[in-house]
Amino acid sequence: MYKTIKEEGLEKWEINEYGEVRLKRTKLIKKQQKQKGYCVVSFETKGIKVKRRVHRLVAETFLDKSNYKSMEGEIVDNLETLEVNHKDLNKENNHKSNLEWCTQAYNNYHAYKNSKLYERKKPVIRTNIMTGEEKYYDSLHQAGKDISKIKSQKDIDHKSTCISHACKKGGKSYGYKWRFVE
Repeated sequence: MYKTIKEEGLEKWEINEYGEVRLKRTKLIKKQQKQKGYCVVSFETKGIKVKRRVHRLVAETFLDKSNYKSMEGEIVDNLETLEVNHKDLNKENNHKSNLEWCTQAYNNYHAYKNSKLYERKKPVIRTNIMTGEEKYYDSLHQAGKDISKIKSQKDIDHKSTCISHACKKGGKSYGYKWRFVE
């Protein structure tokens, strides 16, 4: 179902819950572009060209700002400062069920937490600096667990993080060179 875009100057446009934008009169679907991974649409209003992120238009049209997510104890004085979070981290999935209003702190936490979970599943290779012998691990978590002597979750997470940094920087950690499997 299409609804009118609420922003002043864009009232002749409609958007549906999937993020498809069309002109009300002709029903012509507006072409979307990518900008920093986000879907954007361009409009001309009052002789000025403007670009809008599709996920933001969907949220403003279909989602109630008062149902926002925040960090525990965080207070929001102005709902206009809220951001739109992609729950599945896919910037191209602009369906209203994948979007939620949130604070900047929550948005950052969500991205960090979920990218860390994703990254922990990435396979890595450990190379012995002295012998050149390599060992394959199905995940950062598995590598951290193998390196950890204490075997506590906190220690394994710490080791996994150190290994991840070594993989990203091409450096060493715990006496080994590490790299992500391509």
